[in-house]
Amino acid sequence: MVENENKKNFFDWILVLLMIFTGTANALDCSRINPELLTDCSAIIESSLNQTEKDYFIRALMNTNPSEHDYSLIEDWDNGIKFNSTNSNDAVTGETEYIKNAWLSIISISPSVILDNKTYTNNTGKITARYNYSIQIPDGTLDGDCRTEYSLDSNSANLGIFQNETLISSSSQAEFSGSGELKAVLDIDLTITAEHYRTEKYCCCDNKGSCCGYCEECNYANTEEITSHLTLSDTRQTYTFPDQKIPEIRLLNTNKGTNKFYLNTTESFTLRIGNSSLSFSKYYYSIEQSHSPYEILSLGANKFNSTYTKNIIYENHDSEFTIYSSTKEPCKLILLGHFQDSKYSCDLNSTEEPINITTDKLIYKDSEKINLNFSPKNTPITIKYSNQTIQAENNATLTAESPYNKITLGYGKTIAEKFIIVRKNKGLGYFLNFGIIIVVFYSMQQLARKYLSWI
Repeated sequence: MVENENKKNFFDWILVLLMIFTGTANALDCSRINPELLTDCSAIIESSLNQTEKDYFIRALMNTNPSEHDYSLIEDWDNGIKFNSTNSNDAVTGETEYIKNAWLSIISISPSVILDNKTYTNNTGKITARYNYSIQIPDGTLDGDCRTEYSLDSNSANLGIFQNETLISSSSQAEFSGSGELKAVLDIDLTITAEHYRTEKYCCCDNKGSCCGYCEECNYANTEEITSHLTLSDTRQTYTFPDQKIPEIRLLNTNKGTNKFYLNTTESFTLRIGNSSLSFSKYYYSIEQSHSPYEILSLGANKFNSTYTKNIIYENHDSEFTIYSSTKEPCKLILLGHFQDSKYSCDLNSTEEPINITTDKLIYKDSEKINLNFSPKNTPITIKYSNQTIQAENNATLTAESPYNKITLGYGKTIAEKFIIVRKNKGLGYFLNFGIIIVVFYSMQQLARKYLSWI
């Protein structure tokens, strides 16, 4: 395979289409997008697409390289959002008689990536929570009062950030380490003072020491404290990716200027050997949005195998790669992580003598003996064929078994392969078919001769 820019562009557009038909979305603001993308963003806004489709295209426009994670773009966007009393559609809400429109939400965990509906972190990061509420002071006159006056005496909101039930911060942002449950807890407390006034009668007419009439007056009677409490909590479970396993890469053999390498890794990677390269990715990244109407962004990892090659031929069998290249040096291997990459040096100059194999013939019948000779001489070599595994020096005998046609020899880090043909013992039908092939071949040969005589 060779480098092909057209295929890359086509793949990028496929990702755009995938983003259009997955997830949920609400309006995004072009004024906050990269100025270099403003023209394209405005064209999307002015198009005839519905709002959901517009938002997906804008996110795809922002996601300039789906094969790489851009946490700075996500964090810069989220840090620029202004919050108000409106609750988001992902918030935890609640209210009491006097505490109204209360909401709390863990807005972001950064850096993080969402994979299979789970939030993964780099074992460290920052959690951000936001909240808001309003107060409704009562009015009107209580039963038994001639007048009731209310005032807000105290109002407090205490936010706590917890990790695995341990308080790590009392502010809206906190740094954490490790994985597990992250929780934001909001306690709102109000004290409202109610002054009660009661009607009192008094004599307002005196006739020679005798009351001849009464009047009423609304006078202060007592003060009452009314308290109100509300607790809201929002939780997010976080996970940590397993440590990357150290890859195994080695030179198998060199034959007529072509080097054959073995690479074993379950990770996404980029391998560079001289001017040749092989990149294998198991994911692409998409920008997701949530917490409408604030439009918080997050990064999603989506399982999707993609390969990019330059001057390399490869085979992949369950994360075991066989790689063919005309060069051996210099070699660089980079394992691609969701948060950071790991670089490994690779010495592909084998110090072991290559294995040479010969067999007594090429074609064997089923169950026939296979006689092997191999070098380096007087060196214990492991031989694998079908379900047979033996260790020998200089020569060995195997039993042919259909349909297996590959014999593998190895010692140290050196491996070589020998291919043979094993035929099953055929019945009469096989020979009849073989005879038909001969007849057909003979007829074609006669037809060709006749054609040549005509010209």
